[in-house]
Amino acid sequence: MFYASHLAERTAEGVAAFVRPSASRHFGATPLLVQVAGCDDQLVAVAVEKVFAAAGSTGGLCGVDINLGCPMPCVQARGQGAFMCYEDARDCDAVFRCMRAMSRTCSSLGMAATAKIRIHRDVAKTVDLCRGLEHAGAALVAIHGRTRYAQRRGSSNWAQIAAARAALRPSTLVLANGGVNTVADIDECLRATHADGIMSAEPLLNDPFLFARWHKRRGASGDGGGGGTGSSSSNSSNSALPHFDIDGPPTAAAYHLLDYAAACGSTLRETHGHLLWTLGLRQRSYNTWCRFRDEQRLQLYVAYRREKAAVNSLCTYR
Repeated sequence: MFYASHLAERTAEGVAAFVRPSASRHFGATPLLVQVAGCDDQLVAVAVEKVFAAAGSTGGLCGVDINLGCPMPCVQARGQGAFMCYEDARDCDAVFRCMRAMSRTCSSLGMAATAKIRIHRDVAKTVDLCRGLEHAGAALVAIHGRTRYAQRRGSSNWAQIAAARAALRPSTLVLANGGVNTVADIDECLRATHADGIMSAEPLLNDPFLFARWHKRRGASGDGGGGGTGSSSSNSSNSALPHFDIDGPPTAAAYHLLDYAAACGSTLRETHGHLLWTLGLRQRSYNTWCRFRDEQRLQLYVAYRREKAAVNSLCTYR
């Protein structure tokens, strides 16, 4: 996620340096969306133009998403994210002004405008918010089934997502977010919400191959790997990437991520947080990762070798 104000105040060269390294790492997998957060429609429109100029040349960029679901205090201080959509928002109408500005700008550039939200406690307010975003030009709405106040706590309210899906036009895509941690959860969520796909965040840090295993199972059952989840297994055909053992242990997954990060050109500082999650160590400190690497890398590498082939790019992270 990028703050729209940060993008708008930078030069074209500055935005390119900021955005292009991330956008160029998708190895041709589509669709690719860039997410921004902002509460000023003019800044959001400028940010969209600069994102397109910076990332459009990488190929695959098909839209820009506005983050209306982040509940973090750093976003609250800016009056953005989920704090734009509740009764105590500084200006509730700003949500739809930003969405309209994004939609107009994205349409002129041949892209889609999308939004990520959280539910209200009242399902009617959730539905009204989704309808308003659709009317303002959102081609897709991703809905987290927890309120701003719940953040990550409690179960995800899939019934509210189902109500929003039923209220919107079939042409407006809906992604369900929250409460999906296993392959079985994906199927259950799709049945309960009738959503067009699944969005997942932290569960994919714990289990990076969750969607890949779901696609594999769908393919084995003759369903063709469809179903509309927001995941993609197209990267597996790219010769620049290592072969992923999607059924391997967490240790193997961590070293696959090291390989992937090396192929992407990522630095260790950019990668350590994901590796800690995958290995079950949720501390996000860079120093913690360095200590962990020095003390445990050899043991993990030996365990990995016993499971699968050697990791060629290990030396990249010394």
